[in-house]
Amino acid sequence: MKQKLWVTVEIILLAASLATMVITWRIEDFEPFELSALLLVLAAIGHRMNLTVRHQKLSAAFITEVLTMTLLGPAPAILMGVVLVGADAWRRRLDPLLALNNLCSTATFLAVGGLIFRAAMADPHSAASAADTQTVSFALAIFGLFIFTNALNFALVAMQYAVFDGRPFLRQTTELFIPLLPGQVAAAAL
Repeated sequence: MKQKLWVTVEIILLAASLATMVITWRIEDFEPFELSALLLVLAAIGHRMNLTVRHQKLSAAFITEVLTMTLLGPAPAILMGVVLVGADAWRRRLDPLLALNNLCSTATFLAVGGLIFRAAMADPHSAASAADTQTVSFALAIFGLFIFTNALNFALVAMQYAVFDGRPFLRQTTELFIPLLPGQVAAAAL
């Protein structure tokens, strides 16, 4: 019963994230095109550069995904994340439940993060807010968003393992998330 409920929650979160992408879609969010292309290439490379710590795969793409949601917006970030994670799941021939979790967690943290950033900080595509992107508060907002979305992503993945493999959520947090947090803070500082 718990497993069916969790799969239902994941499907709802993925659908809500995709709806967010459609609702927030603006062609100007993909401009400048060169930045969009560069972030896509870096994220694709980052998805291929990964390591596994216990049962969780860590990729170098997270930094690029956070930059995409903050510099371009939620729609480009969600699109990029879903395409790259979907391609990775297909390439690795992941179990459908694990592929769903990867898609759900990625799309959700990108949607939530992109919406929060756009609401909290001015739209970086707006001429009126161009000066704001040069401030310390803009950089600190990206740092905070990195840490928050990293925790959200971890929680969604850890919940999958708690529900399907019986790995206690708190134990995963103390054994995986907290020990890796200094590295994530260093990555966020970049």
